[in-house]
Amino acid sequence: MKYKLVLPFIFFMAGSISPLYAQQRDSLRWTLKTNVLMWATTSPTLGVEAPLGSQWSLDVSGSVNPFTFSDNLKWKHWQVTVEPRYWFSNRFEGHFVGIHAGGGEFNISNMTLPFGGFKKDYRYEGWHVRGGMSYGHRWSLGGHWGLEAELGLGIVYADYKQFDCAICGDKKDDKTKLFFAPTRLGITVAYTLGRRSSKPAAVMQLRDTIVQYRDRIIEVDKPRNAVAAIVVLQQAYPFLRQEGDNTGQQEGVSVRFRLDDGEIDASYQNNHHELERLLQCIREVQKEQTVELSRVTVVGYASPEGEQQRNEQLAASRAESLRQYIATHAPLDSSQITATNGGEDWQGLRQLVEESDMRMKDQVIDIIDHAPAAERKQRLQQLDGGRPWQSIKDVLFPQLRNACYINVWYKAK
Repeated sequence: MKYKLVLPFIFFMAGSISPLYAQQRDSLRWTLKTNVLMWATTSPTLGVEAPLGSQWSLDVSGSVNPFTFSDNLKWKHWQVTVEPRYWFSNRFEGHFVGIHAGGGEFNISNMTLPFGGFKKDYRYEGWHVRGGMSYGHRWSLGGHWGLEAELGLGIVYADYKQFDCAICGDKKDDKTKLFFAPTRLGITVAYTLGRRSSKPAAVMQLRDTIVQYRDRIIEVDKPRNAVAAIVVLQQAYPFLRQEGDNTGQQEGVSVRFRLDDGEIDASYQNNHHELERLLQCIREVQKEQTVELSRVTVVGYASPEGEQQRNEQLAASRAESLRQYIATHAPLDSSQITATNGGEDWQGLRQLVEESDMRMKDQVIDIIDHAPAAERKQRLQQLDGGRPWQSIKDVLFPQLRNACYINVWYKAK
């Protein structure tokens, strides 16, 4: 059978995407997956999906069917598909679109297929390539598990031999065929490996190393080293602050929410790790003999997209949801925890724009800094025909969505 077109076609697609992957070595979260629908046709399938960025991924999957059933009924095949995907919210969550290409070999008999004109009275043996576009959605099942549905449509090119009957018979013809058909169809169970990389995780490792010796140090020289102990904690937890510190919001820990959602999901993104850091900080401060934990402040934000009224509601509900979580899981009185509605996070957007290399960067910053609040969005949308705004929507807003910022405050006893 012919391999000259199938495998090079697939390798070309994968090779054209691989340079993008080389640029994305920060949050490596691979996903293993299997298509339940293909298993229902006795075709074992396995796939892997790799990150290409905050909103891009590369899916590579394959299936094989080596079986022959009674009356020579068979759908023997192997096939491989490569698909770069764009995720509308965050990678591996929610809606996505993809452009896929693939191919393989087949040996079909005693069955009629709804596309391509393959009939039960003949046997077909050959190879094919295909390509098309797809749309899908992935739901979180909690922890590392997810469920994905996808449908794709495209063009199939097949080169095959047709035999006179399903079981035996002479070769009737050599044929090629180009036809429109569903090219991706799946209900897929996915398991995501690893977790997002995080700078605070490195700081936490430093804290774990140093704090081992904290009690011993303090016992040797309590008056002098009581201050050193709290400094160690502040290095480990940048969001730990002394009352009277007016340096502004410290972004040492953050909890993220799903798009247009105000409820906490500990399994979402890096939330489990961040929430555990917060609770551990509270426990560590309460062990200290020279200071006491005075309060915890929570500020909820929404990215400045969509309707302002809805964004205000989201920011308020996120702050309150996190306040309730802390009150439930931390050894604190609820009166020590305050929640603030931060509204739309324009300051966060300004910082991201300043750190980016986007076009018309200075003009965008000028609008954020000086335009009246009621006119900012409209003026950004009108700037340069809307191109900077589109870049902000695609690249920067996903980094601002769904954030709650937290500070833990202490004072000397």
